[in-house]
Amino acid sequence: MPELKARRERPRAPVDEASPTARVPAAVYAVPAVSALGGLLFGYDTGIISGALLHLREDLGLTSREQEIVVSVILLGAMAGALVSGRLAVRHGRRKVVIAVAMVFALGAAAAAAAPSGGQ
Repeated sequence: MPELKARRERPRAPVDEASPTARVPAAVYAVPAVSALGGLLFGYDTGIISGALLHLREDLGLTSREQEIVVSVILLGAMAGALVSGRLAVRHGRRKVVIAVAMVFALGAAAAAAAPSGGQ
C-alpha cells in the first residue's frame, strides 16, 4: 500500500522570521477567533438574562436592587466557573472536564424541561 509508506521530507529553505513573506502559524488566527466567539456568546447570554429578568420580576416580585443582584451573581458564577474549570482541566484533562460539564448541562436542561409551569 503506497499510502502507508513513509514519505521523504523535502528539505526546506530556512525562513527569515522578520521577512514579510514568512508563514504565519494557524494558531495566530485561531486563538483570536475563538476568543471573539467566546465574547460574542457571553454577550448573547447577558442578553438572554436581561430578557429573563422581565419574567423573574413579575413571578418573584423582585425589586430593582434584587434584579441587580441576580445578574451580578450569574456573571460572578460564570467567572468562577471559568477559573475552576481551567484548574480542573489541568488536573484531570480537558476531555474529562468537557464530558462532565456536558453531563451537568444535560441534567440542568432536563430539570428545566421537567419543571412545572407554575399554574399558567
